[in-house]
Amino acid sequence: MKVIRAAQAGQGGQVTIACINKATVDLGVPFEKLTRALQKCYDTYFLPVWGYPVKLYNTDAAKPSDWQFVYFNDADAAGALGYHDLTKDGQPVSKVFVRTTLADHQLVSVTASHELFEMVIDPLANLWAEAADGTEYAYEMSDPVEEDTFLVDGIPMSNFVHPAWFEPFKHPPGTKFDHLGLLRKPFSMTRELASQIRTVA
Repeated sequence: MKVIRAAQAGQGGQVTIACINKATVDLGVPFEKLTRALQKCYDTYFLPVWGYPVKLYNTDAAKPSDWQFVYFNDADAAGALGYHDLTKDGQPVSKVFVRTTLADHQLVSVTASHELFEMVIDPLANLWAEAADGTEYAYEMSDPVEEDTFLVDGIPMSNFVHPAWFEPFKHPPGTKFDHLGLLRKPFSMTRELASQIRTVA
């Protein structure tokens, strides 16, 4: 069976992502509806700007070739509402912590879309962009604008930055730096992003 590893993303066509709900806490929206909304959000808004095609589907167990998108009750890392990583077999996996997200007065759909966007673009979680002053920013699609949302079929989704956000030069008028058009220049943000910034000596 062909295994699509993180470094091969986008090179072999559509990536299949298995969505698995291991949470016993209510997601706030039916699981099937949430997956459909994530797929529509990705296809309609994210794919034309950033990506290669992905196919989300709900299951109880992922195939060896699938990437994974898993909902759990509680965080396994302090302060995390969700994060993306690699499985022991080298496949990307996103984890969304439902009870932890709700306890932080956040929406599961927003955490889920946030993690989906970021896993797809940086499946190894090791990409950085350097600004003109030498500061480096992680390739995190939603962190700079994660408090800003938009609706897809009535379900809130996370805003996300555009490629121009990571480009350290002056852009022509009208350039979009994020989906909602809130940012006006590269490496700007609507929230503090200290955890995803490092200064190069």
